Amino acid sequence: MVNLEVWIAPDTNLIEFTNAYQVKDCGAVAPAGRFGWFVPLPLAYLVPGMDHWRIFADESTASLFSMSDRDFNYVQSFARLSATDNRFYCEESFCTTGIFTPTHCNTSCAVLLAGHPGPACSDTVEPLAGVTKHFRTVVISYSAEGSTFSDRSKYPYFFRTIGENTQYKFVYLQLFQKLGWEQVAALTEDGHKYTEYISHTQDLLQANGITFVVNRKFPRDREKASMSKYLQELKNKKVHIIIGDMFDVAVRDVMCQAYNLKMTAQEGYVWFLPQWLAPNWYDTDYYNAHHLENVMCSTTQMIDVS
Repeated sequence: MVNLEVWIAPDTNLIEFTNAYQVKDCGAVAPAGRFGWFVPLPLAYLVPGMDHWRIFADESTASLFSMSDRDFNYVQSFARLSATDNRFYCEESFCTTGIFTPTHCNTSCAVLLAGHPGPACSDTVEPLAGVTKHFRTVVISYSAEGSTFSDRSKYPYFFRTIGENTQYKFVYLQLFQKLGWEQVAALTEDGHKYTEYISHTQDLLQANGITFVVNRKFPRDREKASMSKYLQELKNKKVHIIIGDMFDVAVRDVMCQAYNLKMTAQEGYVWFLPQWLAPNWYDTDYYNAHHLENVMCSTTQMIDVS
């Protein structure tokens, strides 16, 4: 068993969180508490609710933590054993200037944010990447694909080993042209911050003679029975190529409704789903039994859909 400490927002819906990210809630292992940090009282008054990393998503708030050379020298002076002694309280061999610098990091250190799908997704990377320019720390991610991070003026120290999602539009264009597809629609979960690639894809496809019929959004807090109406709307518009962008829980609901409405590959429908879905996202028998979901399709039926 692996125990991973999760730092989440105080208003996080834990049921949705465990379902979406396949985290098993094993119950309380200690008294409930909150992690935080000490900040000067003036800062606490300036920025109410400074109790979570999400505050760094605001650039003006993050800039309050920027440290000038004068401030840094002032703080560093407290690390010395005495005013005349060049030794520091940190007596390890790799701590020669009062700054913790591991031996393998002689110049600039990089923080590798890994986790797929999970804490290193674009939502979590955004505040961390935004504050790194104030600490001059490089952040590297192999799972955050939001195009927002390409803004070098805002994220000068952010790098990734995965392309941004706006590059999908070129793949879609060449694929559609190769297969002779002339129209497409999108079905996306409301609340996603990083689905702007859909709009870029729509513009490129329409500029090349491919009709983008509709980008239909559905609310995250929808009722179970309502999903069929969104698919029925696409079916009535005679759309057979559908780009879906949603989390695992919603995908299972959508694809089950697609099975019931006969909108599967056997009826000539093509679904494009996110590549970061869990490997067993379609296993409704498992999720109904262990995660209290109520998807009215069996795993066998879901396999027929996918």
